[in-house]
Amino acid sequence: MLSTHWAVLHTSQCEPVPLSDRADRFGDGLFETLLWSGSELVLLDYHRDRLREGADRLELALPQTTIDTFWSEVSYKLRDKVPFEAAAVRVSCHRMSRAPGYATEPQEPAYLSCLVRSQPQNPKLAMSLAVSGIRLGTQPLLAGIKHMNRLEQVLATRELTQTGCDDAIMLDAAGHVVCTTRANVWGWIDGQWRTPLLHRCGVRGTRRQWLVNKLSGQLGVDVVECDLTLEQLLEAEEIMISNALQGFVAVGAVDGQSFGVRTQTQRVADAYYQLVRNA
Repeated sequence: MLSTHWAVLHTSQCEPVPLSDRADRFGDGLFETLLWSGSELVLLDYHRDRLREGADRLELALPQTTIDTFWSEVSYKLRDKVPFEAAAVRVSCHRMSRAPGYATEPQEPAYLSCLVRSQPQNPKLAMSLAVSGIRLGTQPLLAGIKHMNRLEQVLATRELTQTGCDDAIMLDAAGHVVCTTRANVWGWIDGQWRTPLLHRCGVRGTRRQWLVNKLSGQLGVDVVECDLTLEQLLEAEEIMISNALQGFVAVGAVDGQSFGVRTQTQRVADAYYQLVRNA
């Protein structure tokens, strides 16, 4: 088993200086959490595309050649150091600036770093969810990307520890379901998978995009992105959540309301398992 953390650092234009790291000072950066299957980074193209979109959105000076070289280096080191073992791979993108305050200068350098830890593959059969009292702020300019400002999730996770549940559903200020503290949310409603439309806030997860773009056609099911209230979600026949490390997991209960049927969730989970096994 992988016993210690280790890191890969790839710089663009400069060596990182802690006091000039805007990710540390303001959360001005991005991150991706990937699953290493033991031989490949699962759904790497989806992570690469989201990182690229985030860098463009935040106007980070991160040439595509730097990104490509970084991914190649990380994959090479994973094959060398973590063969045949699942691992969680945290990739961070930081902007560097010596200027005080919030302002940035054009083409200020950015750098990429990577932290790896072991990831036991023992997913729960069903998750229990609370409903968080922490609401997510609306900011369309940041919606979809995985930026480093995650204080809302930090507060919600602190609140979650008092509930005894595995995770918590988070709503926006208008009462729309957005996500859980660390996953996208799905409801099987009227013969189709429905998932929140993430145009105000939230992260478009890579597993979410894979189901929307690829798996729906393979399974012959409709996937609809739409606004969902908590009441509408709780009327679903099945609820599941998804993220990069857990894959697709059934929800067994939300605030004490049980969900016992998991047929459609199992179809998705089985297809995802095949993807990871063949990676």
